[in-house]
Amino acid sequence: MVTYVELLPDSKILSSVTGFESVLILGCSGCANACIAYQKNLPCDKLVTDEKTNIRKRSAYAIVKEANRIKNLLESIRIEANVKMWKCPAWDLFIPSSGMRSRLPYEELIKVCSNADAVVTLCCSSGTLGVKKALGKSFKVTPGMKTLGWVYFHFIVDESDQFVLIDKNESVITKLVR
Repeated sequence: MVTYVELLPDSKILSSVTGFESVLILGCSGCANACIAYQKNLPCDKLVTDEKTNIRKRSAYAIVKEANRIKNLLESIRIEANVKMWKCPAWDLFIPSSGMRSRLPYEELIKVCSNADAVVTLCCSSGTLGVKKALGKSFKVTPGMKTLGWVYFHFIVDESDQFVLIDKNESVITKLVR
């Protein structure tokens, strides 16, 4: 079971960054990626084989495609935009550590965001809160998605053995908010 999120309308994202010269689009390769794949009928992940270890790994596909679409939209109105993917920002940033450094230290995120005037998060509400907590009040952080509930996704590999897809017939969405 993962968090179910949906993209905000383009108009809402654009209005939230009006007046800024540069924006970083920060995407989550977890729940948000799967939800975008589900909603837009895209592959969720591309299967990539590590040449050194010969181990196959999943590489986020749907959210990268969507983040680049938003990037092009921002650039069309003369806002410089960049895209960065993180593994679940909610897990890395929002959950307090017990003396151990998280996989994504606050300092690293601050460094990544330092050249942007604003950050658009493509993740759940918890991820956005985690990014806000990490960056503090010196950065404008605005959500690009809204959390609506939970979902169980049933993943399958396509016939070409290159992409991970979501089987809509076997997946179950529980929306708590509209």
